[in-house]
Amino acid sequence: IEEADYKKPYFKFRGYNSFLAENYKNKTNRPVCDFISGMIEGAAEIIYPRKHIICVENKCIATGNNYCEFEVKPSF
Repeated sequence: IEEADYKKPYFKFRGYNSFLAENYKNKTNRPVCDFISGMIEGAAEIIYPRKHIICVENKCIATGNNYCEFEVKPSF
């Protein structure tokens, strides 16, 4: 976890060695870890059941970054 505000909720995660992203490394210009984003989003909605949460992948190994970065936040 790179950043966290447990009251909002807001989290920023970094992931290294993503099995999904490594298969597409330098072959795409958009993040490819939708499956991982969905798992993180689902876990956050279990922890915060009364809030609608979204998880967005802002950086991805597949696009040439050194890590995948996921931002978890309320959808509104």
